[in-house]
Amino acid sequence: MALADQEDMYIQEFSSGKELLDTCRKKKCFSIIYMDIYLKEEDGIAVAKEMVKCCPNTKLVFVTESRDFAIDAFELRALHYLVKPVTEEKLKETLRRWRDTQEEDVRISLKVDRENVVLSLKEIAYLKSENHKTQVVQKDGSSLYTYMSLNNLEQYLTEDFLKIKRGIIVNMDYIDVLSSTFCILKNGMDLEISRLHRADIKKQYEAYVMRVLKKGRSLGK
Repeated sequence: MALADQEDMYIQEFSSGKELLDTCRKKKCFSIIYMDIYLKEEDGIAVAKEMVKCCPNTKLVFVTESRDFAIDAFELRALHYLVKPVTEEKLKETLRRWRDTQEEDVRISLKVDRENVVLSLKEIAYLKSENHKTQVVQKDGSSLYTYMSLNNLEQYLTEDFLKIKRGIIVNMDYIDVLSSTFCILKNGMDLEISRLHRADIKKQYEAYVMRVLKKGRSLGK
């Protein structure tokens, strides 16, 4: 098929569910995973359930010979369920569906050790400069460290991110309380706010709140 020639994409193939899970557990996640339910010595549904724990934002497309597992796929919120034979048009349809879900899901590529890790901005709680590295703290409490500078990463962040102090940028969706001196996150952590720029910080946060309300979203979700 000419799909890879027509789309700007990176494709990686795995020989087993275990190999896929080993990669995902290293926080190397993918935009879409096409998975057969009937694997050689593994259950594709079971592998998928483990995969979504590591990479909840990855979209699943099941490719199989039977419709028997459609309910399982639905419960896993699969992007599509393709019954073989699969045509090029059906594959393109999954990409169209994926793009429809990505309107607000901006991703960033981080250089972590020797690997490139793609991370959804929605999953980032805050970023902090630390010992010549940038600590990227995720909403699940885990952290990634990259030698990419915070100033360099800042250009890839959306307007939902707020610099509250030199060396600290917070995802406003993860803020619980913003006072005149501290920013309290959803996990209870307190981060000090710049005294010099507190008025501008408050103004930016109020603008964020208004954007959220206009979109009909719930704060902190």
